[in-house]
Amino acid sequence: MEKVIPFKSASQNTFRLGSPPIPREHGAWVILYVPFLIGLATAWPPPALPALLLFVAISGTYLARHAASVLLRKNGLRAQESAFWLGIYTTLLAAGGLPLLFFYHRVDLLPLAGLAALIYLLHIAIGKLPMRNRLLRAQWNELVGMTALTLTAPAAYVASGGQLGGMAWCLWSGCALFFGSGVLHLRMLIFAAKEKQELGTADRWRLGWGN
Repeated sequence: MEKVIPFKSASQNTFRLGSPPIPREHGAWVILYVPFLIGLATAWPPPALPALLLFVAISGTYLARHAASVLLRKNGLRAQESAFWLGIYTTLLAAGGLPLLFFYHRVDLLPLAGLAALIYLLHIAIGKLPMRNRLLRAQWNELVGMTALTLTAPAAYVASGGQLGGMAWCLWSGCALFFGSGVLHLRMLIFAAKEKQELGTADRWRLGWGN
């Protein structure tokens, strides 16, 4: 009996560059760059080149994180495309980060990078928790991810010549509290919209206690 081999077209075996994987959450971009600008403003006037290098580094980091998450969900040629862009984004990270470390000696950025990596691992772990309430899991995921994004505030302060001390941690905690309150408020509205009955006083306290 003749064995039938499935035919694959040439287009299926050809690697295509495709469009770059870019996060579409507009709010996340705001949370990434606004604390960055706040950190620069605190050390005003910031040195132009270190500020630009950090901008490239944090942009490459955020894009690489997104490309890595896409890569984990894809296979075949799509995985090749995601891996290619992950390499491009990692190159951007290196192009911005390495001069800051070795030329400008901003070694205080290393603890912030390690902290961001730990938060990202926690973000992945929360996403895999077997929680029935998906909205609640999404809320905690957003809160944890937001704390990593707002690390750009102390990073910008350090890149501008500041030390990783009280001012840097105040910048981080202030930005994290501000944007975290926005996440809680938005999720409260989403939870309230899911209610099938009119909200009483007890329901409002239950939904809004986080705020």
